[in-house]
Amino acid sequence: MSRLMAKRVFVLAAVFCLALAAQPAQAQVAVVTVRSVESVLSDAKYVLKLAGQEDLSQQLDGMLGLLGDGKGIPGVDAKKPLGIYVLEPKNGAPLPPIVGFIPITKEKDFFDALAKLKLEVSEPDGKGIRSIDAPGVTLYLRAANGHLYASNEKSHIEGKLQDPADLLLPINKTSLFAASIRFDRFPKELKETAIAAMKQEGQKELKKKPGESETEFQARLAGTKWIVEGMTTVVQDAMDLTFSLQIDQKAQKIVLDHSLSAKPDTPLAAQFKSFGQQRSRFAGLARDAAIEYVMTFPISEELLKILDQGVEDGFKKQKDAAKRAADEESYKAFRKLLRTDVVDWAAFLYGPDPDKLYSLLFAGHVKSGPDAENGLRDFLKLTAKEERVTLKLDHTKIGATAVHAVIRKKDKSADKVFGSDELLVARHEDVLLVTMGNNGTEVMKEALAKLNQPAPKDIAPIQIQVSLSKLAGLSTETTKKYTDALAKVFAGRDKDKDKIRFSIQGGDAVRVRFEMDAAIIKLISMLKSAKDES
Repeated sequence: MSRLMAKRVFVLAAVFCLALAAQPAQAQVAVVTVRSVESVLSDAKYVLKLAGQEDLSQQLDGMLGLLGDGKGIPGVDAKKPLGIYVLEPKNGAPLPPIVGFIPITKEKDFFDALAKLKLEVSEPDGKGIRSIDAPGVTLYLRAANGHLYASNEKSHIEGKLQDPADLLLPINKTSLFAASIRFDRFPKELKETAIAAMKQEGQKELKKKPGESETEFQARLAGTKWIVEGMTTVVQDAMDLTFSLQIDQKAQKIVLDHSLSAKPDTPLAAQFKSFGQQRSRFAGLARDAAIEYVMTFPISEELLKILDQGVEDGFKKQKDAAKRAADEESYKAFRKLLRTDVVDWAAFLYGPDPDKLYSLLFAGHVKSGPDAENGLRDFLKLTAKEERVTLKLDHTKIGATAVHAVIRKKDKSADKVFGSDELLVARHEDVLLVTMGNNGTEVMKEALAKLNQPAPKDIAPIQIQVSLSKLAGLSTETTKKYTDALAKVFAGRDKDKDKIRFSIQGGDAVRVRFEMDAAIIKLISMLKSAKDES
């Protein structure tokens, strides 16, 4: 392909993508942005370098040279955002109008560049609007606010145009790629249609299905009601939904972020705020674990009833009467422990220690008092009987806390990881602790000592973190190539750059965030190369 043809194809494709089919409208309801051409190229080269693809990085530079004679894309400001925004549909239009925008340096420079590419662009009319014929469609172009606006409908770019800088939410301004939808600007009629459709689907669940038990039917009804009511609240009260991709070269992180905010002073806003105030009392037990898992949120009595009904129905499907009776008895004992107002559970995998062994800690918020202790003892007895393991009640004490021991069946693979067949179980006031591993007693002591420490302020209600370099010893089949790659990638200043994190936060909005240290891309590339060589 000739240099001229490559330029023409690229420019036509870019302008065409910025102008999608639509109808006239006014209020902006969504925006999708890319931070800048310069940022895209810089971040792409950064990721390619991490992945060991220097050749592709050089090809990227070559493509840029082809398009702009080594000086960038003609007439385009490579340092400013580009993207599209969506307007509110009017008059029952099936599709919302979409307007594209790209930043330009000078209007004359941009259109002179198009002319050099032999693209026929009309002279501006009295409103400054030009037209260009693309395959199957006429595109209308107008320069304003330091940008070129494009649409397939002339009316979309007439009058006063919104400055892209005013369209962006904060998350759009700092991300490589970002998209936001303003639900609060959706037409009332559209929301009512969506709610009616959900309720109509819910009505389909009101009839009992063939072969369905009464317990299953009631559980399904309650679950359907809970989902429909929840989705209705979201449709009515949600303000905006955002998505972003960030490649932070300085911090060496890659972040995917989703966020749903609510209109102020609405039931949904109150729910988000309540969720955001949750803090697990076990967050301080992490101490740089190989795996950290923390989950805390309020739970309603209605939801517990749904879960109970589902469990009870599962028991009824058990054909073995003795097995069914044992399962029901165990569950009743477990329910004596379970709190009915909040879920607060955490699990931590520590290690490897100098002997390359791991320790496991589970912590849960449970009921307090004699009934809870009796429930725990009953549950352990029933479990030991059913699983045929050895139980030692009151095996030892840590302070005034009774610690019970469960000796499991011999498991060679587990022994190589944990070095012990013993589980330690203790209930301290309203906390249940379970440890596993050679260091189980020390882990239990440390957990009991740290229980009343305040949770870190930056902890999310739901959070998972994994340290890849600490997990190498978990598998007995871990290859030397894998351990060698870990040692090469996570060394020196990058020693702790091996984390994958997932969290769900609350507050003004519910935010779902996935974060990964960028060095992990290098690890994946090295492992792939090692596999290809073998």
